[in-house]
Amino acid sequence: MLDAVWQIGADTLYSNMSDAYADPWRERGQWWGDAYVSDHTNRAAFGDTSLLRRGIYFMAEAVSSGKPNAMAPNGSGLHMLDYGMLWVQSSADYFERTGDHTILDQIFPRVSEFMTYLATYESPTTGLLDIPDGSWTQTTYIDTVGQASRYGQSTAVNALYYGTLFDASSLAEQAGYSKEATRWKNKAEAVKRAVNTSLFRPAEHRYVTSLRDGKTVAPSAHAQAWALAYDLVPAVEVTPVANSLLNLISMQPQSPEVEIYGTFWVLEALGKAGMVEAGIDLIKVYYGHMLDSGATTTWEIYNSDQYFTQSLSHGWGSAPTWFLTTYLLGARQTGLSSWEVMPAFEGADQASGVLPLPQGVLQVSWVTHSLEDSVVQIDSPSGTLGRVVLANTPGMVISLDGIPYRSKDSMLTGNVIVTPECISVPLTGGIHTITVTRPSGIADRSCPTKD
Repeated sequence: MLDAVWQIGADTLYSNMSDAYADPWRERGQWWGDAYVSDHTNRAAFGDTSLLRRGIYFMAEAVSSGKPNAMAPNGSGLHMLDYGMLWVQSSADYFERTGDHTILDQIFPRVSEFMTYLATYESPTTGLLDIPDGSWTQTTYIDTVGQASRYGQSTAVNALYYGTLFDASSLAEQAGYSKEATRWKNKAEAVKRAVNTSLFRPAEHRYVTSLRDGKTVAPSAHAQAWALAYDLVPAVEVTPVANSLLNLISMQPQSPEVEIYGTFWVLEALGKAGMVEAGIDLIKVYYGHMLDSGATTTWEIYNSDQYFTQSLSHGWGSAPTWFLTTYLLGARQTGLSSWEVMPAFEGADQASGVLPLPQGVLQVSWVTHSLEDSVVQIDSPSGTLGRVVLANTPGMVISLDGIPYRSKDSMLTGNVIVTPECISVPLTGGIHTITVTRPSGIADRSCPTKD
């Protein structure tokens, strides 16, 4: 089933990539929320960056007096703040992955205009974005069933804002605007504090959906997922909040609490929390439902076959392709010529695949022979540098290419990075085999991650 789910995501993306990221049916617009998810799937399946570059430029060109268009080059009068924020995040992703700064001078003035416009929505009391009532076409969308998260001082919207401020700060630094970089970074930290002060319920380990007119809206799956996905959650609360997220999802595809678009952020949240197996379970239920209903590409909503107006090939539903490569297989690009492999060792007994990189393909496979033994094989392009990241299990023995790298008495050799949760082993390009042996009865686990 997981092989089939990965493939329908790639097949959907292929049909959504022409001269832009666009649905092959209906209006064929380059909606940036759709493009954001599609591009993540592209990273796992094809590795193309030309459509992202072109789309980023079109979105910048469409910004008018700071107002972002939801799609470009023809925005049709749709101005969605969350899609604008995703455009800024995509821009930061593009420059990190490619090192191509040739359009930075062209897009940064529009980024600055947009960030200034966003700030006009800040509450004078909390500093959080406070979205007024209105049509989602002029405010925020979040998810097809995310209506409660669209307005007021929303956890999901402000998690997006936090991530956008950091990415805008990165773009400003690269463009040579150090004052703006510092100001946006400091504001991001202030937004994080405000969210955790005003919108988090510590006793429940849950974020409220929103604060509207002085009243809180009950916690929702969207609030927990977006907070986790954007690293707003304090470290000690990550696992409890992730459990709250799972408790707020009923696993009923016929009436989902989070629709197929929002599933990207749910999967990102679970992946970052180190709960890969929970993500796999969700994929099996929701995408298994689509496969059983005859889907050969991912749909616009989980029950698109019930509505003639709903698309049956929508790139924004392809997140599992990205998740399976990034979090189950554990392969991701971290820079122009760098990569990381963090095998899940859960959710499946084995995984294998390739990740396209500018220098060639990164081939990865891993297999868990028992609770005690796992083997990871990596073949990476020459001229690249990477690392394999493993959960820091007490008493674990690591061997790299047949040579012990960590012994039972916890002695470490080489330029290794150790945290209480993870061990990071540096690697050069080429073929490597990593074996992991754990004490009897101690299962491995996934490392929580942060961008």
